[in-house]
Amino acid sequence: DYLTVNATTSVTVSGSASNPVVTVNPTSLAFGNTVLSSTPLSITKTFTVSNPGTVAVPMSFEWSYGRPAFSYTHTCGTSLAGGASCSVSVTFATATAGGSTDYLTVNATTSVTVSGSAS
Repeated sequence: DYLTVNATTSVTVSGSASNPVVTVNPTSLAFGNTVLSSTPLSITKTFTVSNPGTVAVPMSFEWSYGRPAFSYTHTCGTSLAGGASCSVSVTFATATAGGSTDYLTVNATTSVTVSGSAS
């Protein structure tokens, strides 16, 4: 594309954009098998989100399937500064027998696999 200045000078303009990239560690959380009881047993595990870049990135989280056995909280805020990290806690709680797997996607670029079962 070209940007014309004062109808006499043209300047070439180019660029690209992508989703902000963050890293996660670990990339999966396995809750194992829990024993069912009348009160669902809650197990919480944590992963770290890091921004390896030099500028802040907006933060977003989305479940792939929205399995009711999993929930999350985080300390990331609405944006994560360059070079900063934050924590995401995922809780597995169910009163139903069987296995469950879901994927928590961070910033539409990186996913953490979560799995657990109860019997």
